[in-house]
Amino acid sequence: MSVIASKIDLSKYSGAVFDQGDQNSCTANAIAQAIRLQTREYHKDSGELAREQLYYDARTLWGNVSTDTGVPVHIALNAAMSKGIADQAVALPYSGTHGTNSSMFVQPSSSVYANAATQKLVGYTNLEDHFNYVNGDRTKGFEFNVANKQAHLQQVIGEYLMEGKPVIFSAEVPVGIASLSGPLASQNYFTFAQSSPEGFHTMVIVGKDDNLHGGSYIVENSWGTGWGANGLGYIPYNQFGTAAQSESGYRLTGLAVAYGLTNGSDGINLEWTAQRKEVAQLYATLLDRAADHSGLEYWAGTMKAGQSINAIANFMYSSGEVAAKYGSLTDAAFVNEMYINTMGHAADAGGKAYWADLITRKVISRGEFAVTLMNNVENTTGAAGSPSIAEHDYLMNRTAVSANFAITYQIDSHTDIGAWAVDNVTSDANSVQATLVGIQSMMGWA
Repeated sequence: MSVIASKIDLSKYSGAVFDQGDQNSCTANAIAQAIRLQTREYHKDSGELAREQLYYDARTLWGNVSTDTGVPVHIALNAAMSKGIADQAVALPYSGTHGTNSSMFVQPSSSVYANAATQKLVGYTNLEDHFNYVNGDRTKGFEFNVANKQAHLQQVIGEYLMEGKPVIFSAEVPVGIASLSGPLASQNYFTFAQSSPEGFHTMVIVGKDDNLHGGSYIVENSWGTGWGANGLGYIPYNQFGTAAQSESGYRLTGLAVAYGLTNGSDGINLEWTAQRKEVAQLYATLLDRAADHSGLEYWAGTMKAGQSINAIANFMYSSGEVAAKYGSLTDAAFVNEMYINTMGHAADAGGKAYWADLITRKVISRGEFAVTLMNNVENTTGAAGSPSIAEHDYLMNRTAVSANFAITYQIDSHTDIGAWAVDNVTSDANSVQATLVGIQSMMGWA
């Protein structure tokens, strides 16, 4: 299980706050902002995207193009995948109106669609099962315990935020949020009359803070800079994902994460697949640095095609980089280095002797030992005789930094920064956030 920082703030990567005006285009606004935020994380800003075009295409796909009644999150994401999202610069100006003559009812031109076709959403994950079923698993039946559901959502949403991904959600929202203003710490929508839910609305979760109002998500709205703290507000963890209509809660209707835009013929896919995460962990363990984007994509591709992680580790070990790093070491000294890279400390005498003997007798290769050790640490229960939870957290935090470096930030080369990054973390997940800030600064992006 991933370790989650107590505070994460992705809002610094957001573009200018949107104001949807009188339109019910909140879903298109949220998706356009969430996608742009991710491009700004890897320092290739998409620029403002044409949310009115996306809203038109989503309504067309949903069969209600002639009305302004909003669209579900997954419908709009499907439209972004099939049609793409054009640059706002080539589209009609966003009107924010929904009268008969509004541009929201005008079909985008062929030139707009030609531009949009070069910027299609690569993919997304629909997270709705996580607020409907026990631990997001349909085979376990519906989740009726609100507290359990909210705890599960905290883990799921927190994991995506650790990956640098904003989370798009739609919900029935309380009346009081319309009146939020001022700094996040001083906002309190409970002070307003909560006679009934406000209606349905889509926003973007851009952060979390365990110490904000007893623990809250930080959300970006599309009601202009005059709302909240320059467009940002909060939702308490214990009000997110209520089971039914609630005066102060948010009954979820949609939850999703988007994964990057195509760029001409090249797709920038930001999904942390199982293969990518395991390869990122192997880089942190065997090479003692964050994965570079090209290397990670190559090895994750071979793994997806059927190559085992052990085979990949053996190939990596035969590289010049590894030879320069470990070639002169005895087996015992190599075991010690792997302990440091996975658990943050030298090997105990018994463990070092045991593993060194297996390597020397060629029962296991050095590459295979690295994989075995990192798997043991990741999958530990913390029981006596097993790696501790703190050791597990240390490895998972190194993995998170490695994956962010290669996937979220799309960084190639810069191995010196990658080496600093994995060695800068501790077992505290907040060290990951501090390290990511450091990476952005060292890259000259901050």
